[in-house]
Amino acid sequence: MVEEHIAVTRFRQYLRIKTVHPVPDYGACEEFLKQYAQEVGLECEVYEVVPGKPIVRMTLRGREPSLGSVLCLSHTDVVPVFEESWEHPPFEAKKLPNGAIVARGAQDMKCIGIQYVEAIRRLKARGVTLLRDIHLLFLPDEEIGSYDGMRKWAHTPEFRGLNGVVSLDEGMTDIADKWVVYPGERTVFWFRVVAEGAAGHGSQFLKNTVGPRLVRVAQRLFEFRDSEEVRLSMERRDGRPLSLGDVTTINMTTVSGGVQMNVVPETAEFGFDLRVSPHVNFEALLQWVEDVAAAENCAVRYVEYNKPCPVTRLVPENIWWTHMQATAKDMEVDITPEIFPGATDSRFVRPHMISCFNITPLRKTPRLLHDHNEYVDEEMFLEGLEFYVNILTRFGNVSQAEEEAAKPHCVLRV
Repeated sequence: MVEEHIAVTRFRQYLRIKTVHPVPDYGACEEFLKQYAQEVGLECEVYEVVPGKPIVRMTLRGREPSLGSVLCLSHTDVVPVFEESWEHPPFEAKKLPNGAIVARGAQDMKCIGIQYVEAIRRLKARGVTLLRDIHLLFLPDEEIGSYDGMRKWAHTPEFRGLNGVVSLDEGMTDIADKWVVYPGERTVFWFRVVAEGAAGHGSQFLKNTVGPRLVRVAQRLFEFRDSEEVRLSMERRDGRPLSLGDVTTINMTTVSGGVQMNVVPETAEFGFDLRVSPHVNFEALLQWVEDVAAAENCAVRYVEYNKPCPVTRLVPENIWWTHMQATAKDMEVDITPEIFPGATDSRFVRPHMISCFNITPLRKTPRLLHDHNEYVDEEMFLEGLEFYVNILTRFGNVSQAEEEAAKPHCVLRV
């Protein structure tokens, strides 16, 4: 019987830790990661900006620690499951005869956390030393907005003290024979449109009621949604089709109001999830939303407001991007850039003007993050591990002169 690869064994152990919302077992996770760091021979420290929400840092020190460091982000939490819809228990981490490792968090994103550590284990076994420090950051609560995780920690002296200049984080798998890298992400904007008006009996033709006004606001917003959906079928200048991250989406997600069926409510509201592409003038779009609501005497209440993030520039002058391309070329895998359609912890790193690359190096893999029967193929997992061996070697050995020459070309403010 062939012995299981140590990386696969540790991956399956990590998957069995139930860091699932609403009550993730962060204590067991922290202990696993501390023991793992000790096993591999990495410096380890735990921070808590909120009690019970550990941020675990593992570090491989470089020969010149004064240089800017390489940050490797991963989150430890996973989303809830509907166990009855899974073919195998979601926290058993069963490996099927075809090599599929089935578990919640397999793709999103415990695979990457393990690949980081195992890449360093391999570098250490080969006797490789790097110029720069490599920091592996295991972060809580990404799946619920990072309010007690990276959102706060990115503003602390401890984070700034890491002196990061380039960062890796999760992307998404791709069913095609390629990797997708995301140099930027859309901006999350959640808001409620609130109307107040005449109340009364439901049998009357009352004036200035909330329903028609809210519907007219929604119609305007949906017209914009329809136009963006049409744009999604178009092509870029280089002939490639647009991706979801290139357009702006808006969806009604909540409806609230009313007390009973025969009473016209005095107030009601619609909630919307707006994801703004970096190709759009963010402030102008928000002003338009305000104007649409004001035209119907409705108010906009912000639920989640984020400023647009800088985007990493994919130009030959950006040494980090050229190393990303070279790594893919050496491994004979196509790499395609897109804007990330969702939100990751990188949105708290990008404002520090750090070059950020979101990538999940799992090709030929259906996207099952947050879905039932989430899995990772063992062969693709080990190939992704080799990607991190190569990219960390390249990033970790960028000289100060190369970094300084690239600095003006790395990040673009939106």
